[in-house]
Amino acid sequence: MLARFGEPSRSRMRAKIRADRAALRDQAADSTADATARHTYHEFVVGLHLLRSGLSPEYNHRLDGKTPDWYDAGRRLVMEVFTCERGGSTAPGPRVVSRIAQKVRKYSQTVQAQSLRFVVAVYGDALSGLTAEVCERAIHNGGLFATHPDLSGVLYFAEDAAKPADRERRGAIQERSYTFTFFEKSGCNHYMS
Repeated sequence: MLARFGEPSRSRMRAKIRADRAALRDQAADSTADATARHTYHEFVVGLHLLRSGLSPEYNHRLDGKTPDWYDAGRRLVMEVFTCERGGSTAPGPRVVSRIAQKVRKYSQTVQAQSLRFVVAVYGDALSGLTAEVCERAIHNGGLFATHPDLSGVLYFAEDAAKPADRERRGAIQERSYTFTFFEKSGCNHYMS
């Protein structure tokens, strides 16, 4: 996956992988380190989707003292990624609304000052109970677009299934497949990847 990204994204992504690996190897590593590594992977999945969609995303580009997960200068796009984990003390819908609102507030001033579009990508872990339908209902029932005008859209994504590896290639691994659904202020556009 990393080979598809240019510099400086590739170096930043490698550094993030090394940091996650070090945290996982730590004798005192707990479920937080494991969750952090999963979140990093989901950030990379979104970046790859953006590349495949014709965008030029940069990973952790410094922007007004912040480092959004993805930034595309040409498209004037800032994207943050959120993984809705299994468990938790509240249902997945309210957790998604709360987390998206938190991310919008963090970037609101920058988005307004630089006339950027702001999108939050939300990963629906199969065990979290967060489906595209639950996410869409939460977004609209939570009034996110009305209360947070800086939010341009929400990109929901979830894993489909594993594609069989190419048996001809030695050491080939299975490639995961994801479905992406984009919810925007004016409605909903569905597309697959």
